[in-house]
Amino acid sequence: MPNKELKRLRFEYDLTQDQMAERTGVSRTQYNKIENGKSKGSMRFWLKLEEEFPNENIGEMYKRIFKGRDGNEKQAENHS
Repeated sequence: MPNKELKRLRFEYDLTQDQMAERTGVSRTQYNKIENGKSKGSMRFWLKLEEEFPNENIGEMYKRIFKGRDGNEKQAENHS
């Protein structure tokens, strides 16, 4: 499932995937996987995202993306 929250954030700040990758310390390929729901991203990625966008509630974003209604963590799609 694509990560609409990250895409919204990127568009809101008028950034490319390359720029988001640079700001979060991952490759563009890895960022693309995270934005497209093929990877959850590391804790370092999410902490860096929070550092780069202090006015955004990244913790709540993470919960909306990865927590199901039952409170259990969702799994990222595996397209190996």
